[in-house]
Amino acid sequence: MARDRNSYDWIFINPPTFSRSKMSKGNFNIHKDHKTLIESAMSSLDMKGELLFTTHARAFELDEVITSRFHVEDATKQFVPPDFTRYPFQAFRLRKRGPSPLSKG
Repeated sequence: MARDRNSYDWIFINPPTFSRSKMSKGNFNIHKDHKTLIESAMSSLDMKGELLFTTHARAFELDEVITSRFHVEDATKQFVPPDFTRYPFQAFRLRKRGPSPLSKG
């Protein structure tokens, strides 16, 4: 995904909490690797696009770099019916931040 040069208006990411793959160079752990995954996807996202990131990981928190760099909305309640709230699940909508009005020349 880091090498993808296409531009998308919508991206959905639902990664595993942990993965050990023979094809990749190591293990994937959602708690430590989500930042790189999201940043790679956001680089392929159109300026007006949206990324939906979901996880079932317990005690998951988005990296502060992600929450400061992108517009992040907790969308968990929109995707989880009340009967399933006891199961770990989180959903986040991410969008690129627009240019600052002060940056216009």
